[in-house]
Formats: sequence, structure tokens, C-alpha cells
Amino acid sequence: MSTLDERFLIYAALAILCSTVSVFLGLAAGVWSFLQICAVIELLFWIGAPEGDDSVTNW
Repeated sequence: MSTLDERFLIYAALAILCSTVSVFLGLAAGVWSFLQICAVIELLFWIGAPEGDDSVTNW
């Protein structure tokens, strides 16, 4: 599974989870949760990538 496939699956599951949060807590809470978690995931992808490995940092 490529990095792009992994990211797609992660963000799809995250979108479902945050839309569920939106139903119960409101649209702003769901969107804000999605943005915060996306920022953390991307930061971890960048930090966890081995040096010189362009497959993680390039879409």
C-alpha cells in the first residue's frame, strides 16, 4: 500500500468520525476537530519520514 493510499484511508475514516461529531456537537466542532487532527497527522508524516525519502513528503 502506497503512502497516498494510506493517507486516503486515514482521512476518509477521519471525515466519517468528524461528521459524526458534527451531528452531536455542531458543524464548527466537527470541522475544527478535522483540521486539528489533519495538522497533527501531516506533522507526524513529516517528522517520521526517513531523511531523503521523497515518497512520504511528495503526494
